[in-house]
Amino acid sequence: MLRPVLASTVIVLALATAASADSGTAATPQAAPAATPDPFPLKATVTAVREIGAAMFSWAVDFASEGTADAGAKHAETPQPEAVRWSACPPITYEELRALLVPKYVAEMPSTDAWGHPFELCVNREGVKAHGHLVLGVRSAGADGRFDGDTYTVGAFDREQPEHDVVWLDGYFVTWPMKK
Repeated sequence: MLRPVLASTVIVLALATAASADSGTAATPQAAPAATPDPFPLKATVTAVREIGAAMFSWAVDFASEGTADAGAKHAETPQPEAVRWSACPPITYEELRALLVPKYVAEMPSTDAWGHPFELCVNREGVKAHGHLVLGVRSAGADGRFDGDTYTVGAFDREQPEHDVVWLDGYFVTWPMKK
């Protein structure tokens, strides 16, 4: 009596398994979980801009000091301007800048901000050596991915408005988020 019950149970389980395999549910691979978006993209972007800027500044000091005594001293005395024009700094590609900075000045550098928009970068190599004035920059177009313009008044913007550009130029943040 036990054998017919056991046999019928095995048959029922086999049919159930075959039915689920036929329906495609057993053979369908599970999708990888979606990447968790950064809960603080503005903070992550500011951190990335700061790290790239610091690496650029270190490179520029080394580059300018080749054959001179303290190349960074002139820049340290230069006051931060009230406004800056981004286009005054010649653009450099991510690949060109990465070749200058990685791995000596930074282990790795991101190509995009935390929203996935590419950073815009600039380096005036001639200005670094010839004039003693460092012209280096990195900027993010903010959450909306559109730059606010070419000229920036130096100062903070309300961090509740992440669509504003985050701009670092010549050793300083030109625009940055702050709680208002």
